[in-house]
Amino acid sequence: ACYASHLAILREAYQKCPTCDLMVYEDDVIFAPNFKQRWEHLLSKLPSDWDIIRIGAQSQWTPPFAVTPDYLYSSAVANTWGYVVRAAKVKILADLLAGMPVKGSWGVDA
Repeated sequence: ACYASHLAILREAYQKCPTCDLMVYEDDVIFAPNFKQRWEHLLSKLPSDWDIIRIGAQSQWTPPFAVTPDYLYSSAVANTWGYVVRAAKVKILADLLAGMPVKGSWGVDA
């Protein structure tokens, strides 16, 4: 169900606005009172060529590639609270997910 939901979100977002970045959050996420300021600060610190931002995580499967005072550059995290996909990568990510074999008990989640 999560796989299908996230794939549908990616496809719909691309269809409605192929030039818009996509933000997806868990349905029970609670935003900090100063979320907008923190988000703007994070965006100002990220490299300009980012593709996907994973928001929060409970654990990491592998050590981060880099650690800054503002973010971790990581390849494998678990239980994120949401993610953001750069507009130019929304269709690419949807196509990648659509081509994955969905067998067994693994899931795609925020």
